[in-house]
Amino acid sequence: MKRALTALALLATAACTGNAASATGELRINGSNVFGETLGPRLVRSFTQANPDLVVSLRRPGTAEGLQALVEGKADIAPTSRLPDRREQRAARAAARTEIVAHPAAIYAVRIIVHENNPVKSLTAAQVRDLFSGRITNWKQVGGHDMPVQVFVLGTNTGARAGFQEVAMDGRNYARTALALPDYGEIAHRVSTQASGLGYTALGPLPERVVAVPVNGIAPTPATIREGNYPFARPLWLCTLRGRESANARLFLDFVSSSAARRIITRAGYVTVEK
Repeated sequence: MKRALTALALLATAACTGNAASATGELRINGSNVFGETLGPRLVRSFTQANPDLVVSLRRPGTAEGLQALVEGKADIAPTSRLPDRREQRAARAAARTEIVAHPAAIYAVRIIVHENNPVKSLTAAQVRDLFSGRITNWKQVGGHDMPVQVFVLGTNTGARAGFQEVAMDGRNYARTALALPDYGEIAHRVSTQASGLGYTALGPLPERVVAVPVNGIAPTPATIREGNYPFARPLWLCTLRGRESANARLFLDFVSSSAARRIITRAGYVTVEK
């Protein structure tokens, strides 16, 4: 995690100061579900407002699928939740005679939340994994009251649901008793009304009676996330083929590093990368 976040800082580019003329044509963005579900649409919406003659398509089949589309010339940008692996780089060199380059976009992070009356004020990463997967079913097993744990998670059609399984659960399935909800806001609301509730959210304001729990003794703040200390965080990248970027792809990459985009990233509950 620290290596990836260091790479983020090294790859960060100068902020976009605006374009003299509106872009035209098309821009194909294809990849990460975590990027494409919430953050991507907000960034694209703002970008196209400044470039109304540009047609932007945003698909989110997943990181591997997006990188494949990039190599095959079916995408201009592939958002990813990891760096390209050796096999994907070999494919790029074989098909396009170049390599995949990863540009920093933002950092995806999730907070673990409980009701304010819950005496459990800190959890280990292993306890979080076991709570959400159903191996731990009672709060007394982690130093809380003798009451069953009610787990609240995102619904099956959300990319962040799978993202949490990846960063916090070692890919394990959610507990069978977990209640699936449509968004982070509903998760936080349910936890605020149920003392036994356990959930997760992006960064941002929390409702009354809900608190974020440190993990491994580390609170989820932009600073601890950027430094790579908070465990439930992962960089998001925008991948292109080196030297093959279209003019529209370069414009979008510049926009993502702009001050306007950084405000969008923060409001969406993600963490901006340092320039």
